[in-house]
Amino acid sequence: MTWLELVDVTVALGGRDVIRGASAAVGPGELVVAVRPNGAGKTTRLRAMAGLGAPRGGLDSMRLPTVEYAAPPILGGLAVLLAYGRELNALAAGAEAAASVGVAVARTQTVIFVVSSLLVGSAIAVAGPIGFIGLVVPHALRAAIGPDHRLLLPASVLGGAIVLTLCDTLARTVVAPAQLPTGAVTAVLGVPFFVVILIGHKRHAAMWGR
Repeated sequence: MTWLELVDVTVALGGRDVIRGASAAVGPGELVVAVRPNGAGKTTRLRAMAGLGAPRGGLDSMRLPTVEYAAPPILGGLAVLLAYGRELNALAAGAEAAASVGVAVARTQTVIFVVSSLLVGSAIAVAGPIGFIGLVVPHALRAAIGPDHRLLLPASVLGGAIVLTLCDTLARTVVAPAQLPTGAVTAVLGVPFFVVILIGHKRHAAMWGR
């Protein structure tokens, strides 16, 4: 699949043509350049180290070695978050309420912030930005199983993986043999969900005169 293609390009420098008849094509994870006539039609293919397709968000460029590198920080971060389930439950009631039951608020908030940043950074480094999974899944599960983070966190991990796999499958099959960015599918599902949440918050604020 080609995203951008340039044909018969001439590059001039100081009023003189330096390159004539050049062609270039940009596709997922590669840049292909062909220069003529001095290149005799030879093609130079450059692969970006991180993959040109990564920023759009998707699983098509995923490889096992990449997953192996990202697995330790992701698994370690998830283990830390699960260990802080009780503290997160207390913080949900407010900082003062959490402190009254013995939670070290400042330290807990710092740990959660650092670990969450590590998880987000590791996931984006592997798959690129894929939006709305972290919004839709936790909110839906919170309504289904309740706000207890000791259950909500592991359920969100599994639920997010399932939803992402389904969205990636749709992205690969809806317009086959072409492929949509996975982030486009998650956005189609996530934007209406976000609007519903926003309307709900506005109604709640209006009810209490905020």
